[in-house]
Amino acid sequence: MEKKLEEMNERELLRELVARHDRQKLVGWIAAAAVSVLAVVLLISAVILVPRFVATLEQANVTLAQANTTLAETETLVRQGQEELTAVDALVKQAGESLEGVDAMVENIDKLLLENTESLHNTVEKLNAIDFGKLAKAIDELNKVISPLSKLFSRG
Repeated sequence: MEKKLEEMNERELLRELVARHDRQKLVGWIAAAAVSVLAVVLLISAVILVPRFVATLEQANVTLAQANTTLAETETLVRQGQEELTAVDALVKQAGESLEGVDAMVENIDKLLLENTESLHNTVEKLNAIDFGKLAKAIDELNKVISPLSKLFSRG
């Protein structure tokens, strides 16, 4: 059974003081080690997450650039299609008024249809080439990376 401090002599008090000091020193070392381990874990996490974050952003930028390019091309093709439909309307009106230019009109319509079919086919292929799954995955990964960083910086 441990004696009370009032009942101890100087030598026992000194031993008790040294023992308590040693325990406090050990607790200090353990706390320092825990803080060091935490700092290393945070550093490693940052080293791993920052490149993934940058790669995800780059992937999202590439996919968005592809989508923007395809959208611009589609808009151009729609405008061309509208212009060509206007031309077809004019040709139909001329054909109704005069049967003399029927052969030329058929050739023009055939040419327009071939051009539009190829353009439309190319546009559809480009739209099909966009991997919306990868885009959605990139956005989800970006959200997963930003969410912890946002929480981390909002506390500081």
